[in-house]
Amino acid sequence: MKQNTITQSIIKARKGKNAASLQFMTPIWFKVLLVISILGWIELIVYGILCKTKKN
Repeated sequence: MKQNTITQSIIKARKGKNAASLQFMTPIWFKVLLVISILGWIELIVYGILCKTKKN
């Protein structure tokens, strides 16, 4: 499959029925950063709840 300068796929259409199947694969570093971000938010929420309960 050919791609142009902005990595957009170039597909030649022919007479009749044409079909194209494209997919996007997220890099592993994105998934790792997403998990770290979610864990950080959970930790922040738990810390906030613990601090609030200790004050009362």
